[in-house]
Amino acid sequence: MTSLNNAVKTADETRRAGRSQREAAVQSRGIVNYRLLDLLQAAAIILVTVKFEGVVTNDLQHWGFPVIERTNPPKNGDEE
Repeated sequence: MTSLNNAVKTADETRRAGRSQREAAVQSRGIVNYRLLDLLQAAAIILVTVKFEGVVTNDLQHWGFPVIERTNPPKNGDEE
């Protein structure tokens, strides 16, 4: 009976250690993802500023950015 109890305790400790490692890895990955997002946004700003002189054009589609033409909202009293 003692060996069964020891086996269960060992399995429980192993499971808890694995869970702690997974939680730490998820937290670490989240921090890295936010840093990467910041760097990608900075790269996009630099690309638009240097390559396209600060103007968003349809040419940004060649760099993988979805470009959607925005229409102005109707003014008060205007009907479409």
